[in-house]
Amino acid sequence: MGLYRRKDSPVWWYSFTRAGVRFRESTDTEDKAEALRIFEQAKADYRRGNKVKKWKWREFAGAYWFEHGQHCENKKTMQTQLETLSDHIGPNTFVDGLTNAAFTRFVQKRRAEVSNSTVNRELQLARAVLMYCEDIHSQAIPRISWKRLKLKEPPRRERFLSADEFDRLMSIENQEIAAISAWAVFTGMRKDNIKTLTRAQVDIGAQRVRLVTKGNKRQLIKLSSAAMALLSARSDRQERIFDFTNFEKRWRAALAEAKVSDFRFHDLRHTFASWARMSGVDILDLKEAMNHSDISTTMRYAHVSPDYQESAHEKVAQSAFLSRNRSRSTPSQLQAIDSKRKK
Repeated sequence: MGLYRRKDSPVWWYSFTRAGVRFRESTDTEDKAEALRIFEQAKADYRRGNKVKKWKWREFAGAYWFEHGQHCENKKTMQTQLETLSDHIGPNTFVDGLTNAAFTRFVQKRRAEVSNSTVNRELQLARAVLMYCEDIHSQAIPRISWKRLKLKEPPRRERFLSADEFDRLMSIENQEIAAISAWAVFTGMRKDNIKTLTRAQVDIGAQRVRLVTKGNKRQLIKLSSAAMALLSARSDRQERIFDFTNFEKRWRAALAEAKVSDFRFHDLRHTFASWARMSGVDILDLKEAMNHSDISTTMRYAHVSPDYQESAHEKVAQSAFLSRNRSRSTPSQLQAIDSKRKK
């Protein structure tokens, strides 16, 4: 890449590759002629086999962000975390001089400002930055006792709807919110995937939905009869299947009306998983239905012993509608919900 200037920096930077390893560093000068001299000197040093110049934290963080972080799904959160780490570590601190004591001070200060979980996520990112620059840029990194630095976190949240709560949520005045909530429970889909769901993602014949989920993973969801009925009742929506306009305000109002407290939208996905297990779905089948990468995540729902096997999505749909009215068929209930919505 040679000599270049970044949008966020007034000084010149250089970048070149030797033996498959890319070296990138700031020249610490705004003068192009001087920057070019430093660049040529750096290349000459590398050719002679001189020791690679030690990087400061800003070079570590910059390399990680521009080569990897900015392309990640959670880039906004990562950028904030990198800024926090830089503020505490010091952008001009030589990384190979960082110690356990330095990170201990970081933990002590941050735990007074944010939750233990947040501190652990920031430590996790710091470790990722160091390992990335060691692997990709051959930089020396310190030995840090990451396990000892990790703080104890509270038990994971395990909130899901009861049958009565689901019944009340389905009976609210705003039937668009009711339909979105029902879809989340029937499919186990995350909010972002429901919000952006289009007709093009649905294969009606195969009764499947194609998704790109968290972590850029692809997923195929087999739609239950309940989900298909809900979908067919929304034929008036030709592009985005659900209306998320002013969603947060409508969602809070819906929870208040249904008298459902201490509840987040993501808890609808937890409801899908919990109801599936309580209906006897095998833990490996549930892992696939939830599109979890690690079985340990799914094992949060392993406290219920399965009695028999059936589609996770079909079982949740059956449980939901049996809780509302055992005398009605699933399609009829969904059509009634949508009819009420249109009035």
